[in-house]
Amino acid sequence: DILVDSAEKQALIDQMQADRGWVLPEQEFYINKDPEYHVRQSALYNHVIKREGALSEKFREMIIISALCVRLPGIETETYVKNHMRQALDLGATEEEIFEGVQCLFFPAGGPSVMMGMKCLNAVLEERKASS
Repeated sequence: DILVDSAEKQALIDQMQADRGWVLPEQEFYINKDPEYHVRQSALYNHVIKREGALSEKFREMIIISALCVRLPGIETETYVKNHMRQALDLGATEEEIFEGVQCLFFPAGGPSVMMGMKCLNAVLEERKASS
């Protein structure tokens, strides 16, 4: 292991929270079990999602939202979709952009994928209204 100290593991958890805006229980579990795995996985995530490139981070989040909606079903998927929707909104995506992106899922993925996206978007928007 490259990191074994509990303070270093907590620092990884704190950094993930700062970078992504969330830490799932399963992520905290693998950080504590194998911090080297997390360091490598996080480096790849940051390279793919966070780097400067032809696509904006907002656009990359929209792609992730679509892919996750297609991966139905499951409570875990809802959690992931909502997290990425929150992130996309925080990066400047509009409600309409996410809505239309989810609508586009109908032809390649079908109604259940659209319903997953609509359910999650509605929940995220409701939560934002309640907190403002």
